[in-house]
Amino acid sequence: MIRLVRLLHGFNGVFGTIAVGLFDSTAGLVTTGQVSLFGVQLLGAIVVAVWGLIGGAAIGKIADATVGLRATDEEEEEGLDMSYHGIPAYNELERFTDLPTSLYNFEESTGITIAKTEQKKVIEKVFVD
Repeated sequence: MIRLVRLLHGFNGVFGTIAVGLFDSTAGLVTTGQVSLFGVQLLGAIVVAVWGLIGGAAIGKIADATVGLRATDEEEEEGLDMSYHGIPAYNELERFTDLPTSLYNFEESTGITIAKTEQKKVIEKVFVD
């Protein structure tokens, strides 16, 4: 879905750039028959697309060579939240029985106490009853 949104965003940006060359009231291809503004806008859209592709590929290659873009097989098996952040993404303690439970208790592991609010009590009451 996100790829579709990005594709549509890019298409609309290119069309908006080219549309100036098509529909400009003083020099547009459709409105006055002049080709020069349309050619400039088309060239600009192509240059920006090529710049983005080459720049993105270069940054990707540099990142892959320096810090890497992929997790190892061991990290994927363990779970990326555990290997990168040290905590699980979901509260499924039974899946991680070999790890200490204090790792998952925010108040124990950080020493920060979180005050309960009225809103939380109302929500708890609704779900408990």
